[in-house]
Amino acid sequence: MKKTLLGVSILVFVCLAFFWPISKGLIPFPGDLLVDNNPYRSLSILGFNPGAYPNKAQGMDVITEMYPWRFFTIQQLKQGKIPFWNPHNFSGNIHMQNLQSSVFNPLNLLFFPFSFPIGWTLFILIQPILASIFFYAFARELRVSRFASVLGAIGFALSSYMTVWIEYGNIAATLAYLPLLLFFLLRFLKKEHVKDYCGFIIAAVLMLLSGYIQGAFYSYTVAVFFVFYFFIAEKKKPTPQIFLSLSGMFLFPLFLTLFQFLPTLTIFSQSTRWPYSLVQLQNLLQPWWYWVTLFASDFFGNPATRNYYLPITYIERVTYIGIPLLLFAIIGIFQKRQFVRFFLFLAVVVMLLTTNFPGVAYFYKLPIPVINTTVPTRMLSIFMFAMVVLAMFGIDEFFTKKKFPKKVIGGFCIIFTLLWAGLLFVGKIYPQFLLQTKISEHNLIIPTILFLATSIVLAVYKKFALYAKIFLFILVVADLFYVFQKITPFAPAATIYPVSPVVSYMQQNGGINRYWGYGSGYINPNFQTIDGTYSPEGNDPLHIKNYGDLLASSYDGKIPLLPPRPDANIAPGYGQDGMQNHFRQTLLNLLGVKYVVQHDESREDNNPDYATFPKEIYQLTWGQNPWQIYENKKALPRFFLANSYMIAKGQKALDALYSVDLSKIIVLNTQPKIIPSSTAQGKVVLRLYDTQKIVFSTETNGPMLLFLSDAYYASWHATIDGKPVDLLLADYAFRAVPVPSGKHIIVMYYSSISFSLGILISGVAFIFFLGSLPLLKKYEKNA
Repeated sequence: MKKTLLGVSILVFVCLAFFWPISKGLIPFPGDLLVDNNPYRSLSILGFNPGAYPNKAQGMDVITEMYPWRFFTIQQLKQGKIPFWNPHNFSGNIHMQNLQSSVFNPLNLLFFPFSFPIGWTLFILIQPILASIFFYAFARELRVSRFASVLGAIGFALSSYMTVWIEYGNIAATLAYLPLLLFFLLRFLKKEHVKDYCGFIIAAVLMLLSGYIQGAFYSYTVAVFFVFYFFIAEKKKPTPQIFLSLSGMFLFPLFLTLFQFLPTLTIFSQSTRWPYSLVQLQNLLQPWWYWVTLFASDFFGNPATRNYYLPITYIERVTYIGIPLLLFAIIGIFQKRQFVRFFLFLAVVVMLLTTNFPGVAYFYKLPIPVINTTVPTRMLSIFMFAMVVLAMFGIDEFFTKKKFPKKVIGGFCIIFTLLWAGLLFVGKIYPQFLLQTKISEHNLIIPTILFLATSIVLAVYKKFALYAKIFLFILVVADLFYVFQKITPFAPAATIYPVSPVVSYMQQNGGINRYWGYGSGYINPNFQTIDGTYSPEGNDPLHIKNYGDLLASSYDGKIPLLPPRPDANIAPGYGQDGMQNHFRQTLLNLLGVKYVVQHDESREDNNPDYATFPKEIYQLTWGQNPWQIYENKKALPRFFLANSYMIAKGQKALDALYSVDLSKIIVLNTQPKIIPSSTAQGKVVLRLYDTQKIVFSTETNGPMLLFLSDAYYASWHATIDGKPVDLLLADYAFRAVPVPSGKHIIVMYYSSISFSLGILISGVAFIFFLGSLPLLKKYEKNA
C-alpha cells in the first residue's frame, strides 16, 4: 500500500508540475486568444496595446464552445434547472442534448463551491491526475513493474494527444476512463467478482457522461475486443454465466445513461451534422508521411510558435508519446508476454484506419453510428494508448534482462540519420523549401538529443542502475513537459471575457432583442451565452437544421445543399455596399436584430456612417471609437400578434418570407385549428422570459396568431389558460400559437419526451442492475 501511495503521489506531483502556471494565478484557458477576438481586441489588457496581447493561437473551440457551454450548464444547475435550452444563441438552441455540454458529468460538482474560473481550473487539472492514476492501476493489473507503470501513466496522461485536448474539458476527460474500464474488465475476466462487475459499469457510466461520444465509442470498442482477445489467448470458452455477466457489464451503462442519449439521438436526426464527403474524408485522414511526427512532434512546425507550415490541422494529428517511450514501445513489440499482440493489433489497425491509404476513406462512408460523422484521426487516441502500454512492456523487458537493444537503437539511428540527410538534401536541391527545412531541422534537434540521451541510459544501466532509472524518468517527464508548455495556454483571470463597452451597452439596453456584428465588427457566436445577451448566430454541430438553413439563405434566398457545420451565420458584408443584401436585411428584421455593431479602425470621429447604414433603416445609438451601434428601425418585435397567414413549406416558405410583409403575414407550415380574423386587433405583453418557460398575456377582439422569433423545436409546447394547444412552425423556423379572442395567458414551456422516457428506462435499468448483483454474488460463491 505504501508503494502504491508513493506511485500515486509521484503522478499527482508530476501533473501539478505541468500545471505550475496556476501557482501564479493563471487559468488553464486560452484567454490570450480570447482577447484577440471581438469585442475584446479593442481593450487594453494588462498594459498591452489593444489587439497586441500575445497568444498561442490555440483553443478557438474552447472560447466559443466548451467554456460558454460549461458556464451555462453550471449557471443553470446552480439554479436547480436542467439546462435543456439555451436562448442566447441560434435564436435558441438545445443544450443538454448536445453531449459535449456534459451536463450530468459528476465532475461538475467541482464548480459549486468556487467561482467559475477556479472551478474550471480544478476541472481541467483533475483530468490528467485521474488519467494517470487509472492508467497506473491498469498497468499494475497487467503485472507491470511500478517504475514502468509510473512512466506509462505519465506518458498516457500527458502525451501530446491528451495535451492538445486537455482544455476542451470533454475529450481528455472521456479518454481518462479507458484504462479504468480495462482495469475492472481484466480483473473480472480473471476472478469474476461482483465488485469488478460494478466497477466496470460505474466507470463506463462516468465515461459516457463525460461529453465525448466518439471517445466513448472507441473505448467501448477496445473493451469488447479485449474480451475476445482474452478468451482466445487463454483458450477459454465463456460459460453462459460469464456471457450474461459481460453482456450486463456492457449493456447496463448504455441503458443507465439513456436519459442523456435519447435526447442526443433525437437532435441528431434534426441537426446539421451530416456525414463527410469522400473528398473531405481524404483531407481529414493522415498523410502517410505525417507519421514522421512520431519521432519529432513539431517536425512540420507548431501553431503556437506560428511556424506550422502545412495546410492541415495540427491538433487533429498528434501522435507523439515522447522519444524515450517510443523507443521502449518498439522494444515492447517484440516481447512474448500476455497482451502484447493485442495492443500491437490496436496500434496497427488505428494507424491503417487514420492514414490516407487507397480505399481507407470508404470505410468512413459505411453507415456506422458515430464513425461516419466524426473526424477519423480522433481515433489516434487509441493508437497513443496502445503505444504507451507497449512502452511499459518494453521498459519491463529491458530492466529485467538488462540487454542492450542493439537492433532497436540501430533502427532509430537509421531513421534520424535519414531525416537529417533528407532535410539537408531538400534544403540544398530545392531552395524554395529552405524555410520549411530550417523549421524542421530546428525542431528535430531536441528529439535527436533525447534519443542519444536515452541510448546512453540504456548503455550504462548495468553499471549505474539507480541513476539510469532516475535519468530516464527525468527524460520522459522533460520530453512531455516541453511539448505541454509549448502549446498549452494559461492566461490571467483578466483575459477571461473581460468587460467590454459594446457588451455593456447590450446588457443595459438590449433586453431580449438580438444584435449582430457587421463586417469587421463580427463577434464570435456563443460569447453571448457568457454575458447574457442574445445573438441570432451560434456555433454548435448539433443545431436545428431548419434554423441553419434559414440563416444560410441570407446569401441568396435559397436552401443550401449542405448547410455550414457547425456554424449558423448570417451572410457577412463589408464596406458601404455590404448592407444592400435584401435577403440578409429581411432576415435581420425577422430575427428581431434590433442592433447592428460596426467596427471601423479608420474612422476618426463618431459621426453616423449613413453611407453604409441607410438613414431610413438605421439610426446611430451609441459610439466609442472604433465601435458604433446602430438601431435597426425595421426590426420586427421579438413577439407580436398577427391576423393574416399563408401556408407554405420548404423553399416555397423561404420564397414567401422574402416577398411578403412579415409584420402582418405569418408563413405557417400547417393549417391552424383557430382561424385568425383579418379584422382582429389586440395587444400582447411578455410576463416571463426564462430558459424553459415563456409567459404572455393577450387581449384581442378576435382570433389572432401570436408569433415568437425563437427557434421552433418539437420539445417546446404551449398552453392557453392551462389547456394544451398546438405550437406551430412559423416563418420557416420559429413559433406561433393560435389565440382565441378575449383575455388569455399563453405559456410556452420546454418538456422533453425523450428525456422523460430516458429517465424511465434508466430507472428500470438501475433496478435490474441492483437485481443482478445477488445473482452474481451467488454465482461468485459457487464458482
